[in-house]
Amino acid sequence: TRLKNINRRKPSHAHSQAQQPQAQNASIASCVEVGKFGMEEEVERLKRDKNVLMQELIRLRQQQQESDNQLQILGNRLQGMENRQKLMMSFLAKAMQSPGLFSQLMQQNENNHHIAGLNKKRRFFRQDQSATPDGQM
Repeated sequence: TRLKNINRRKPSHAHSQAQQPQAQNASIASCVEVGKFGMEEEVERLKRDKNVLMQELIRLRQQQQESDNQLQILGNRLQGMENRQKLMMSFLAKAMQSPGLFSQLMQQNENNHHIAGLNKKRRFFRQDQSATPDGQM
């Protein structure tokens, strides 16, 4: 029963509503001003980000070009290896068909080594060369 007798104060909306439009106008103006400043910062940040991304794109394109060049070089090397393998297989097929070819090549190889050995000058140190004819060193 005591609670029923309590009278609450009414909020003073009438007093605060008169000052609110002026405060809202001031806050909107400051928001617009802050917004412009924030947008300029945002534009500058986006420009910096764009420059960083462009540099990264250039670096990645150069890397891709280098990778493509290396891939081309490896492809050429692989092609050469395959060609040499084909030549070797055709040589082995011919050698299997004519056994005389293999012995002929071995003979040529021995002759080439013998000729190469004759062209080399070899110096041998003989023990009797160390002493002079009169026995002095």
